[in-house]
Amino acid sequence: MKRRPCFYKMKNFKVNPHTKIGVGIKIYTLGCKVNQYDSGRLAAEFKQAGFIPAENAADVAIINSCAVTKSAISKSHDMINKAKRENPKAKIVVMGCWPEVYRDEVMKIDTDLVAGVINFNVLMKKLRIT
Repeated sequence: MKRRPCFYKMKNFKVNPHTKIGVGIKIYTLGCKVNQYDSGRLAAEFKQAGFIPAENAADVAIINSCAVTKSAISKSHDMINKAKRENPKAKIVVMGCWPEVYRDEVMKIDTDLVAGVINFNVLMKKLRIT
C-alpha cells in the first residue's frame, strides 16, 4: 500500500525559529471528542515550544476540521473564513478529517498549509522551517 504524504500543500509557509517566541497561535476545533483532544494536545505542544495563544489576531490559525457530515464540512469551510477574518495576516493551516477524506476539495481553498490527520511532531517541525 502506497503511503500518502500527511502534508498536501505548503504555500510560502515559513516561521523563523529564532522569532517563534511570541508568535501567536489560534486553534479552531470542529467535530468529535478526538478532535477536541487533539486540539488540546496541539495547544500544549505549541505552548511548550514557545508559541503563545493569541487573544487577538494570530500569526498562525489552525483549523482542526471535521468531515463526518455535509453539515460538518460546511462548518469547516465557514471556520476557515472566520479564521481569515479574525486573523487577516495569519498563516492558515487546515488539518484533520476533512483534508484527509476530501483532499482535492480542500486544496482548492486559499490556505497556506493543508494536512490530514497528522503527527503533531511533524506539524511542529513544519512550523519551524526557515
